[in-house]
Amino acid sequence: MENNFSSIIYSSFFSTFIFIVLYNTNVIVEYCKYLPFFKEKLKIKDYLDYQNLTGDTTLLYIQYLASTYNNFFIKLISCPLCFGFWVNLISSLYLSNIQGIFISYTISVILYTIFKKNYDTI
Repeated sequence: MENNFSSIIYSSFFSTFIFIVLYNTNVIVEYCKYLPFFKEKLKIKDYLDYQNLTGDTTLLYIQYLASTYNNFFIKLISCPLCFGFWVNLISSLYLSNIQGIFISYTISVILYTIFKKNYDTI
């Protein structure tokens, strides 16, 4: 029982961390813009060109992708609820606790919502 509880907590916090990094920062751009392969494949060059052209530094990378590219994968990663389910599923499979996926998913969404509410007031 304790192993299931700890894997649910690990999965929830891991997913919340992924939410925060992906939907509130430009960490992907900051780390991948120096790597030519990723810069081209992940459309980071296009994003940086768009920022330079428009001067809009408030648009996050994930928001840019969602507004510019219309395909299933982009729609999946730009939706925190959809992507969060898959992150929790993979995390639960890795931790061998598939029964806890719905609990960990719910906890991670609640934690991210609390973070987002507090983050937006700063």
